[in-house]
This record gives sequence, C-alpha cells and structure tokens, in this order.
Amino acid sequence: MIMSCTPLNPSVRLAVRANNNPHQIYNLPERPLSEEKLPVSEKLAVIRSTTLYKTNKWWSAVVLLESFGRKQIAAYLWLNKSGKWKRQEKFLIHSKNEWEKIREAVEKFTEQLP
Repeated sequence: MIMSCTPLNPSVRLAVRANNNPHQIYNLPERPLSEEKLPVSEKLAVIRSTTLYKTNKWWSAVVLLESFGRKQIAAYLWLNKSGKWKRQEKFLIHSKNEWEKIREAVEKFTEQLP
C-alpha cells in the first residue's frame, strides 16, 4: 500500500519505508538541501536531491551533481555503521541517451512485476 501526501514541490517526492518494511512506502514532500546534508564526497557539488527512503540503517537517494565540470545523476545507497553513513552502492547516469536505454530496459522488466 502506498500512502501519499501533497508535496511542497509537486514534481519531486520522497518515499520513506515504514517500519523497515520494504513493501510499504510513504511519499513525503522534498526537504530543502540545507536540512539534511547527503553523505557524498566533498569533491562533488550537489545541485538537487531526492531521498527515496531512509531508515535508521539504510538511506537511498537520487542526486543531480556536478563532478569535474560535468553534470550527472547518481543513485546512492548508504548503510549506517556505528552512527556514520557509508556508501554501499553508487550508480551513475551520464547522459539522456544513457538514461533512455536504462529506462527502456527496466520498463520491460517492470511489466513482470505485480
């Protein structure tokens, strides 16, 4: 079941897992970047971000960032180890063309999901 609320910015939504249940997601409005600093490298300039879900142990977000003068989109997964967020996964999208290929491939598989 997905419960949603009206976002502050209708084009951006957050999803938070309820009670660590991976099948129950609550959509929340985007938080300004100043409220919560993402645990990304200081060498990367975060332009915009959306948290997909966050628990005491796991945090997942999609981030528009600038790296060495180029914009990219990164999907991150961090694990909280002893109170410190450590990156577990990072997936980069470098161009619209690359995104279209990824989107098409994923959409083929989503048809198989309930």
